[in-house]
Amino acid sequence: MKQTSFIKKQGFYWLLLLAAIAIGACKQKSSESSTTTTTTTETMTDTSNPVRHMLLPEASPLSIVTQIVGITELSVRYHRPALYNDSDALSNRIPFNEIWSPGSRHISKFSTSDTILVKDKVLPPGSYSLLMIPGDTAWVMVFNTDTLYDLKQYDEKADVQRVSISTQKAPFAKDLTFSFTDIQPKSAMLALNWGTVSVKVPIYINNDKKIIETFDSAFAKADKNDWHIYLHAANYCLESCTNLDKGLEWIDKSIAIKDNHANEWEKAELYAQKGDYKNAVIYGEKANELAKEHPDAARQKHFDDDIALWKQKPNRKQAK
Repeated sequence: MKQTSFIKKQGFYWLLLLAAIAIGACKQKSSESSTTTTTTTETMTDTSNPVRHMLLPEASPLSIVTQIVGITELSVRYHRPALYNDSDALSNRIPFNEIWSPGSRHISKFSTSDTILVKDKVLPPGSYSLLMIPGDTAWVMVFNTDTLYDLKQYDEKADVQRVSISTQKAPFAKDLTFSFTDIQPKSAMLALNWGTVSVKVPIYINNDKKIIETFDSAFAKADKNDWHIYLHAANYCLESCTNLDKGLEWIDKSIAIKDNHANEWEKAELYAQKGDYKNAVIYGEKANELAKEHPDAARQKHFDDDIALWKQKPNRKQAK
């Protein structure tokens, strides 16, 4: 009887032990399940996930075109959507007679480092959202001061300029392309080509005042015996065919520091550029004499040929 009771007690203790083990296992499983769930949630909401920051190819890749005109930097940052083939009409891809971003869903940006004229409209230095309103025979180019990320943010009140441009027919361009063409010291054309449509707008720049101020600042810092700096300044006027009288003023300062064949010849060429061939011959011959101190056959021939040509031309002074 006592043995039976002992066995019963022993069995009861074993049941308690098994129950304790089972409860512990459940708690551990529950804890593991909870930890797994938390980890999964954290993974799903983790903004540092590298997949989110991968650089992947875009259907409309980014392009940046930059051009220096004179001393002004012009730039267009845009994306390049593509047509499927030459039978893919633009009218099927873009909205006509309403605001449109020439760069797929991205907003194109135009920037200029100085004040410019876009056709006949003044555009101050800065960065602008560049938009278009396509039409059948003319497109309107819109410069907007807001930093736009999509067209839903567009506010017409922030338009600083609108320029209407006639369209031209051009060879098929699969990818939307902005470019700067016909580059001159004071002008360039901003062109947009897509499909068989070409839109070109002239840009005019006048850096004369800024350049003169830059030279004046350099003169103030230069050595008082530096005749080269005035020669270089005068040569800028000659090469750009601008401010010729200012160029003559500067070359006289160079000559006053040190008279030599280089600055006398520069003076002769400035007069020739103005159409004052009489003075061009006078200073050309003076340069020729000074050059004999350092003989150079090629230079001598160049001087002689130009002087002979100037002597044949009628003297005509151009307006300042």
